[in-house]
Amino acid sequence: MKQTIYLIAIIALFTACKQNVTTEAAAEVTTENVTTPVVVDTTATTVLQQTPIAEEPKKETSKLDLPFVGKRKFNFLGGSGTDEIIIIRKDGYTILKSVGAYGEIINYEGPYKKIMDMPAGDESTFYYKISGNTISMVDANGKIENNCKGDNKPCTELLEEF
Repeated sequence: MKQTIYLIAIIALFTACKQNVTTEAAAEVTTENVTTPVVVDTTATTVLQQTPIAEEPKKETSKLDLPFVGKRKFNFLGGSGTDEIIIIRKDGYTILKSVGAYGEIINYEGPYKKIMDMPAGDESTFYYKISGNTISMVDANGKIENNCKGDNKPCTELLEEF
């Protein structure tokens, strides 16, 4: 008789532990202890169970509308030592940096935005916008700038994988 009670208690504890591990892996759930009487051969024993009170609300992750994931390079000025690299991770974290003989300078680091702003040293700001497989230098309103290379053409370049 004692062995049967011990067996039921062990199974109940094992089940509670297994529920706990599964619950922690899936999501955090607030629980309270509830006592449930179990009757075996006219002998009552108390088994401790965990019952969920309330589930934490599921957070809706907004779908990121990223133009690509990975690394791309471009060069608005067309010269050597004036390359720029943009890196976009799956989570939208973005790094935009200038690369040249002098080394690397990070111009932007943060969440991906439709128009990325990069402060310049002289209190001005450059804005970049990606459309498809191209990147453009734009004004604060998103209008494409002209004359990056002194040719009065739009400042738009292909994004090259590397």
